[in-house]
Amino acid sequence: MEKKGSLVLGNRAPTPEELKEEEEAKEAGKIPKYKRKWHIDIDKKKRYDDELEGAQILLREVEKLDYEEMKAKGELKKLLAQQKESTRPIEN
Repeated sequence: MEKKGSLVLGNRAPTPEELKEEEEAKEAGKIPKYKRKWHIDIDKKKRYDDELEGAQILLREVEKLDYEEMKAKGELKKLLAQQKESTRPIEN
C-alpha cells in the first residue's frame, strides 16, 4: 500500500519523561505506555479526484435537461391532478 497522506489522531509530542519511560519499557521488553496508537492514512488527492469526477458527471446530466419541457410536464401533472380531484365522487 502506497502512503499518499496521513492523519494522526490522539497524538501529541511526548514529554522528556514520557520518552524516558518509553525507552525503559522497550529495554524491559514491555509495550511502551505512551506509544502512538492511532494512525489513519487518507488519500486526499484520490478523494478530490473522485468528487471532481462525480461533479463533472452531474454537470453533463444537467446540461442535457430541457427546463422548458420539465416546466410543461409539471404544469400538465398539476392539471391532471386538479381534473382527477374535480371528478372524484364526494364521500358521505
